[in-house]
This record gives sequence, C-alpha cells and structure tokens, in this order.
Amino acid sequence: MRKKIIIITLVIVIIISGLIVFVIQKKNTKNALTVAFKTQQECEKATSKACSFSMCDYNCKVY
Repeated sequence: MRKKIIIITLVIVIIISGLIVFVIQKKNTKNALTVAFKTQQECEKATSKACSFSMCDYNCKVY
C-alpha cells in the first residue's frame, strides 16, 4: 500500500514538472522573433559568421 502511494506521488510530480517546463519553454520562444536575411553579405555582417551556402541560412533571434 505504501509503495503504491509513493509511485503515484512520483508520477504526479513528474507530470507537473513536465508541464512547468513546457509552459516556460513555450513562453520563452514566444517572445523571440526570427529574422531571415536576403543577401549573404547582410547575413555575414549581422552574425559575424561566414556562410557556407550561396544564400545565408542563419536565423537570428531579435528581442
């Protein structure tokens, strides 16, 4: 009987922890905007990184 209560408590704690992490993660990604650059030069200048493709594929978060 006591083992059953402990297992149920652990399952409830894991579910609540998962929900909290999900809500926090969703809130953090909701505040960020994604910017795609039109030219390779514009992207390299803004990110200070060299692009390996003809069109830059970096997506930067703007806050």
